[in-house]
Parts: sequence; structure tokens; C-alpha cells
Amino acid sequence: MHKAAPDTHGRIMNPGSPSARGKSSGGGGDARENLKVFARFRPPSPWEQRHAHESNDPDAALQILSRDEVQVQTGKGGSRRFRLTEVFGPDARQQDVYGKVAFGVVENVLRGYDSSLLAFGQTGSGKTHSLFGGRDISTVGLIPRAVNHLFRRFEEEQQ
Repeated sequence: MHKAAPDTHGRIMNPGSPSARGKSSGGGGDARENLKVFARFRPPSPWEQRHAHESNDPDAALQILSRDEVQVQTGKGGSRRFRLTEVFGPDARQQDVYGKVAFGVVENVLRGYDSSLLAFGQTGSGKTHSLFGGRDISTVGLIPRAVNHLFRRFEEEQQ
């Protein structure tokens, strides 16, 4: 029986997994890219837009500092910074999010790797917006784009 061992970055990997053998199961080309963490912040609701002056405060609960860093207020004047693979603000386009988050995962599935995406967040935080989006082609979310991507590739391979 093989025991799971930490990789060079301290993550636990199953020795029989493609990542442990040096093959990526994430969106990139090497084993260090087997886990990516993205944050997407949905556009403000109508209520939030009406009260925008309150949330533009430098003491707001969350601030996007850069394309890969956010700061969260912890109360009593404290804060914590988090570095992620990438942060998408409220103005992020669905096609850009798909290109960075899901395109590589779908390509890896087509190459035979087990791959997954996980959407996690509080109720009302924008998971449905990111995953399903709207009815217009420019606003459809990750799932319809992934299905289209798969079927397009199946059609290409049959020709």
C-alpha cells in the first residue's frame, strides 16, 4: 500500500495520480499547477449600486488589490491579504473567465486526465452567474462554454 506523500510544495498527492508522476491534472503543463484558486466577484446588485458610496470606503470588507491579491477586513481594524492564481473583478467578461479558469481543464479532460472545477461561495455570491450566466452568447457561463468546447472538439476529430 502506497502512502500519500507531500510534493515539493508541501501538498499531499496520491503516488498513483498523474500529478505525482509529473503529469498535470490542472490547466497547465507541470505537476506544480495541479491546483489553482481563482476568485470572482460578481457585479453589484441594484441595492448595492444604490449604496455604492458606502462600499467605496477604504475600510470596506473586501478590496481587490491586484490581479492576484485581495485584502479582507477581519474586524477591529485588522485585515488579511490572500494571494490567488487570479482575481476577477465585477467587470470580468465570461469569455475571459472561461479562458483562464476552464479552458485548460476541458483540454485536460480531452487528453484523458481526471479534472474538475469547484464553485464555492455564500448564497448570492455569484456562483450561478459564473457557471451558467445569461442567455446571450457573450454572457453564457462556464458550463455552456465547456459543453460547446467539448462538442466542437468531438466534431473536429470526426472530420
